[in-house]
Amino acid sequence: MRSVITGIKYHPWRALTYFGASFGVLWTLVEGLTYFLPSVDLSGTPMLLVVAVTSAIYATLAIRRPAKIEIPIRHTNTRIEVQFGDIFREDGLRVIPVNEFFDSELGLPVSKRSLHGILISRCFGGHSQAYLQSP
Repeated sequence: MRSVITGIKYHPWRALTYFGASFGVLWTLVEGLTYFLPSVDLSGTPMLLVVAVTSAIYATLAIRRPAKIEIPIRHTNTRIEVQFGDIFREDGLRVIPVNEFFDSELGLPVSKRSLHGILISRCFGGHSQAYLQSP
């Protein structure tokens, strides 16, 4: 549900476009069926609601943010998988790029909102002494 809200928040026009396109296609099908098959009665408010709800469901599914994407590398059997979420909640090894001096102070050199700053805050309690001490 959160990915849908994020998708609509960042791409409201795209969500509206998906809704409008699917509504137009479905309503065209309904009108075509009622024209070519007069015995089938698909008119009225109930059918309008069915088309509107179906269009809203389609727009919701189309606009949601994916949990991960895969990027195939041409001419190889390699794929790069990019996952969205909290890197610190994932299992396995993590590689976090930093500069050659590994700045350790939060503030001016290292933003609290950067991946480097979050690593220092979460894994080392915001203190540089935990990893700067030599064995």
